[in-house]
Amino acid sequence: MKRTKGFEYAEVGILIVFLSYLGLQYFTVLSDSHIKEIQLRTGMEQLYLIEQSYYGVYGKYFDPTDSNSGLNWSWMDHHEWEIRLDNSVFWIVVSTDLNSDGRIGIWAMDQTSPLLTNLSDD
Repeated sequence: MKRTKGFEYAEVGILIVFLSYLGLQYFTVLSDSHIKEIQLRTGMEQLYLIEQSYYGVYGKYFDPTDSNSGLNWSWMDHHEWEIRLDNSVFWIVVSTDLNSDGRIGIWAMDQTSPLLTNLSDD
């Protein structure tokens, strides 16, 4: 049986579409630990912006874990926090196990940048 060029192009086209679909299904799914890390990073960026605004108004940083003047964000309850504050600097370290494998990941942030520094992989 003789194949035509059009049939070969159609086969290749169908194969490309099918492989693209499989690739999109596989590579666009985020793991639970990756979602938790994104939530941690965005929450910490919000915290950085709040700290900078508070410093601009009051000339000092505030303790977000303080029960009186701090934040009551539920995502903060799932992590261990170490916060060091001074009048002109703040340093926040977050320890957590995002993927429940028993290894603790550690991230840090200070007043210089909203970007988290990964000190220890989870």
